[in-house]
Amino acid sequence: MIDNERESRAMRIVHNQTFTGVSVVPDETAFLGCTFDNCLLIYCGGDYGWRESTFNPNCKVAFQGPAFRMYEFMKIFGLAKRTAPEAPLPPIVNTSGLVN
Repeated sequence: MIDNERESRAMRIVHNQTFTGVSVVPDETAFLGCTFDNCLLIYCGGDYGWRESTFNPNCKVAFQGPAFRMYEFMKIFGLAKRTAPEAPLPPIVNTSGLVN
């Protein structure tokens, strides 16, 4: 959940958007009432928030930057497993809705 401290910072707020078949970087973004379907969520280690959002089971997660380093650290202790995307990555959508 999103707390008031996070909401008061410079996080982008995305309302009621549906993301289908794209890559999304959630860092520094609060998603309110959004739907994620067949997406690749690429987490880099920044703040994020979800409220009343839906993630369909076909979504995948990947890590980059500091989050990837933490993931690699966790693998050493058996706390995380490596899974690679099965297909090429779809376009990355920034939270303004523009495709990169």
